[in-house]
Amino acid sequence: MKRSSRILALLFVMMAAGLTWGEEGPPLTEAAVKGFIASLPDLDALGRELKIEDSWVKAPSGPPDGAMMGSPLAATVAAMQGHAAAGRIREVIRKHGFADIMPWAQAGDRIIRAFIALKVDGQDPEMAAQMKKAIEDIDKSEMPAEQKQAMKDMMLSSRKTMAAYGNAPQGDRDLVEKHMQLLEETLEKAPKKK
Repeated sequence: MKRSSRILALLFVMMAAGLTWGEEGPPLTEAAVKGFIASLPDLDALGRELKIEDSWVKAPSGPPDGAMMGSPLAATVAAMQGHAAAGRIREVIRKHGFADIMPWAQAGDRIIRAFIALKVDGQDPEMAAQMKKAIEDIDKSEMPAEQKQAMKDMMLSSRKTMAAYGNAPQGDRDLVEKHMQLLEETLEKAPKKK
């Protein structure tokens, strides 16, 4: 699976779990966007070196606390505190201009939110057409009516959720849009799992 697909899948899981974005942390800067993007390949390499699996971060049980609810990456960072790899991750983050892991995560939350907002904006008509076609296909299927309705409700809920995430601050969108091509290229360069 491509890294961008993995990231988007993770973001959908976080949205379904009730994690939403706020505007926590300092305002997004050009240096933060560049540093965050530049950190991704190094963090990928570190993850491969240390054989870090998704399972090393424990998923929060129950709803996220108020402080972390607005920051999916920050919530993940909070969950990994005390892990043996935290020091190595901190070294990578600092190399890319961040004082520590939490400011990196807060910037990353804002960058990803703006990235999704820009993607949603660019695909809105296409996504609407795909959703309409999918709903028509569900209606034509031989599924029981209750199952059809559940699938349609889930699809409509996802669409509403994506629309809600389209409200990233304009300043964040403008900064991320300047680096959109580099961000997309970086996200696509994920090594294949063996």
